[in-house]
Amino acid sequence: LSGVSLKNVRLSLWSQTADKTRQKLAQQDGDLLFTHFGVSGPPVLLLSRQLPDSFELQAALRTFSLSVDLFPTLPAQQLDEQLLRHFVQMPLGQVKTVLNKQFSIPLAMAALLTERLGFGRDAAVRDMTKERRRLLLASLKNLELPLKRSRGYAEAMTTAGGISLKEIRPQTMESVLVPHLYFAGE
Repeated sequence: LSGVSLKNVRLSLWSQTADKTRQKLAQQDGDLLFTHFGVSGPPVLLLSRQLPDSFELQAALRTFSLSVDLFPTLPAQQLDEQLLRHFVQMPLGQVKTVLNKQFSIPLAMAALLTERLGFGRDAAVRDMTKERRRLLLASLKNLELPLKRSRGYAEAMTTAGGISLKEIRPQTMESVLVPHLYFAGE
């Protein structure tokens, strides 16, 4: 999917311990970009700050994953109704084509979704049972992407920390706490 982008999705970062306890660490909305090395985009960068510094070392104790909601503003029931309506209108079409034309999901992504669900890349709409539609809906609302590793500190783009804006006079950028100390930067 390198080069494929998804607009206005919701990403959730999850942690799961060895005993299968899942915890949502954070959530961000925005655009997602698939790259040659994995995923990127503003929400990915913001969520990456929530990962432990020793991400690779933590993998033995817990795993991390991203959950992607391709339609965060559309409730699952409404999305299911739209899927059904479009499937009825295009009974001789392919599922990937309906997803692409009616829901603006890039064709490569739509084909990968149907393949990943076991329907095949060229799954026909006429073969979509209620159970298959339920599986597709679940993937559209909660596409799981396991995190294997980070790109490392050498390629880091975000940092955490800094000075609280409550501790700065906005007119002069002087510290409220330490006289004659001024701040600059982003």
